[in-house]
Amino acid sequence: MTVPALAIAEFVADHGPVYSEDLLAHFGLSETSLRRRRPALRRLGIEFVSHGRWSFYATAETLARFPSARLPLAEQNAAERAPVRTLGSGLV
Repeated sequence: MTVPALAIAEFVADHGPVYSEDLLAHFGLSETSLRRRRPALRRLGIEFVSHGRWSFYATAETLARFPSARLPLAEQNAAERAPVRTLGSGLV
């Protein structure tokens, strides 16, 4: 069964960020088939974010609102642990 990129794009747009493995299961695709659709998905406004087994697809709009989602996981974790400065209070 051939699944058009448009169907995948609509699914991601309707459901929000979706893990690659969830798309594979939902559409019955192989990893290679989903990977081959990435250029078409990008033209449809769907971006792939590579995070190993936690890789996901999301709309470009969502990723623009949450740019840290594109960071490698190690950098995201470091950013979460970084001390926070507030005006006039030093480190919190």
